[in-house]
Amino acid sequence: MPPLPAAYDIDQGHDGERAAIGAGTYATAGERYLRRLDVAIVRMDLPELIAAHPDQPDRGPIDRWVASLGDDELLERMGRFRAGRTVAAAERTFRLVDGMFAEVRASEAASSVG
Repeated sequence: MPPLPAAYDIDQGHDGERAAIGAGTYATAGERYLRRLDVAIVRMDLPELIAAHPDQPDRGPIDRWVASLGDDELLERMGRFRAGRTVAAAERTFRLVDGMFAEVRASEAASSVG
């Protein structure tokens, strides 16, 4: 017998108890809390990383871009970074920040067109 989900959404209606349980998540309260904590930390740290770009970008567009990202998108982008103390690691970090700064510029350009 498969394990029961740790939680299910009680904010929306379900056709029955089995349907509610079937739509549940297996993440425990502790796991969901740690994820929310990770997201909150990344929402503070990622703009700092991008703002350190050599072009010295304006912080406003960066903050708007980060705010536009969903939690999964945000964690995926932060997950691209890896610790390292080599020149190659520093170059990789710069390429990642440069790519995210390009995303910020594209997001700002798209929002100014609309």
